[in-house]
Amino acid sequence: MCSPSSGTNKIWKETEKEALMFNKKSCSNSEWLMMGLNSGLGALGISSGYKNLYKQVLKNYNKGFKNVVLDNDLFNKVHAAPINKTRKQIINYKSLNTFINPAFPILITYGENDIYGSSKENTYLRFPSAEYEVVTHSGHIPWIHNHKLFRSILIGFYSHYC
Repeated sequence: MCSPSSGTNKIWKETEKEALMFNKKSCSNSEWLMMGLNSGLGALGISSGYKNLYKQVLKNYNKGFKNVVLDNDLFNKVHAAPINKTRKQIINYKSLNTFINPAFPILITYGENDIYGSSKENTYLRFPSAEYEVVTHSGHIPWIHNHKLFRSILIGFYSHYC
């Protein structure tokens, strides 16, 4: 798993709060204001609100990393209705189970400067036998921010277990 959110219900709310704070500190005041407006439009079912919101989110996630190009076609697949339904279900869903002895190896990576903070502890608790790697010089999108190291981590993991 790469930079996974930490769970459902109360844990999801904690994870959302961390992502929100990350975005707030990554924006100018006007960008932050527009994020709030676009989030509200999306919550009202207006897809263009979420499209604009996620464009800013990805800009924030990539700030400080070189050679990152945003593909605007990606945002054509953003639609308000499924986002709103999914978020509601995640918040209302029971807490996720712990994987004590999975029948398969698990690797979980986070970027050194990932959007998630202490909520990651919930992931560690859910997957106590997993291998964890921090991808240095990267944020929430380590396969782009530090492709070489991320690839090396994956190759090492799969060559060990396959």
